[in-house]
Amino acid sequence: MTQTTNVLCARCHIALEGPAEPKSDDRIACPRCGEGDRYETVISEVGEYVQEMAAQKIADMVGNTAKRSSMFTVTSTHTPSSRQWRFIADVDL
Repeated sequence: MTQTTNVLCARCHIALEGPAEPKSDDRIACPRCGEGDRYETVISEVGEYVQEMAAQKIADMVGNTAKRSSMFTVTSTHTPSSRQWRFIADVDL
């Protein structure tokens, strides 16, 4: 099963634009505000964003499970990032 994910401008929440088959040095950018970078850099940042969102989702799920049980306590070691993202992915985790 193939899933298509849009890469969005974090500020405008609209899809970035660039070549149909971008190469690592091609520039992709937000058509509204102009925020952009090399394709390789954008994809790297989006990967970090998805990892952060997945880690937060797992921490939330574990914490919610622990709240329903009186048998154990979970102390989360995950600290949400205070990073200001330029690019994000439209993913449903």
